Amino acid sequence: MSPGKRSKHSAGFKIKVIQFAKENGNCAAARMFDIGGSSIREWKKNEMTIINMPKKCALRKGVTKWPILEESVANWVLENRQNGFNCNKKQCTFIRLKMVKKECK
Repeated sequence: MSPGKRSKHSAGFKIKVIQFAKENGNCAAARMFDIGGSSIREWKKNEMTIINMPKKCALRKGVTKWPILEESVANWVLENRQNGFNCNKKQCTFIRLKMVKKECK
């Protein structure tokens, strides 16, 4: 596996890797698909979950930590876009911080 940048894989790809690993072993699958062996072991543990999810999806866990804040920012973005203003990630981060500071006071 090449060191450095992490990559995400679709469920369909993970299923192919799992099948190959079952037939030829984890090390061979790691070499063939250029993936770390630990990823293959983890995917094999979660095989039923991966099989049952849509083929284009990745495994995403958890719930947002601050759902009210997320909803407020989403409403702010929608409101600005309806008024013809663009919103970028930097602005959203600034608005989030501003809302948190306002709530803490």
